[in-house]
Amino acid sequence: MFRSQVPLGRIGDPMGMSNAVLFLCPPRSRCVTGQEVAVDGDLLGLRPARPYAQLST
Repeated sequence: MFRSQVPLGRIGDPMGMSNAVLFLCPPRSRCVTGQEVAVDGDLLGLRPARPYAQLST
């Protein structure tokens, strides 16, 4: 994947991943429940959303 194809213009690195992990460690995340955190430079944002009816299949 080329950086120009990633919406934020940069590719994730170990520091970005470690910051996400640290955020999910208490006490920083004491009010966060049931979340999926994508650390991908908004690459998932490029994929079209599936209709809700298709999510269970």
